[in-house]
Amino acid sequence: MSSIPESFCMAVPVLPNIYTWGLRFPWLRSDIFYGMIELWRINKEGGMATIEERLTLIEHEHAKLKSEHVELKSDNAELKKTIELQTIAIGALVNKATLERLNEKYDKIFDSLIAHDRFTNEQLTELRGQQTELDGKIVGLQMEMRQRFEQHDQRFDSVEQRLDRMEATQTQHTALLTQILARLPEKP
Repeated sequence: MSSIPESFCMAVPVLPNIYTWGLRFPWLRSDIFYGMIELWRINKEGGMATIEERLTLIEHEHAKLKSEHVELKSDNAELKKTIELQTIAIGALVNKATLERLNEKYDKIFDSLIAHDRFTNEQLTELRGQQTELDGKIVGLQMEMRQRFEQHDQRFDSVEQRLDRMEATQTQHTALLTQILARLPEKP
């Protein structure tokens, strides 16, 4: 057996090496445990530490644990903030990746639209050229038609003049025939 006091051994099982206990029993790694061992070493001639010494040690450890608890709470809050920021960052990365994929899709769509726009512009240019040609042909045809109308008008004018002359000649012939008939005897 070891030289640890009997009252202390009731709470902690005795193993060959006290430091290996901490590996098996995490509560043995606490400062309270080592503080009690220290008290026992200090008072080993006089026996076990007094209740007041134990109480002081426990109060001291309680205050220390309380301050550690406050630190852990603040650390926990910081960790929560860090986790939240990391979550936001991951979300932003996911959103960025999604945005990049969407940008790639939109780039393809825009490239298609640009190609279609070029094609449409080329067709419009061709159609405008054809329209210009047709406009030229129409203007030419209009001039031709005007010339033809003028020619026809001239022909109609000449035909009218002929008809007028023929009418005049016919009127003269009718008058002459009327005179000739008036000179002829009525009964033959």
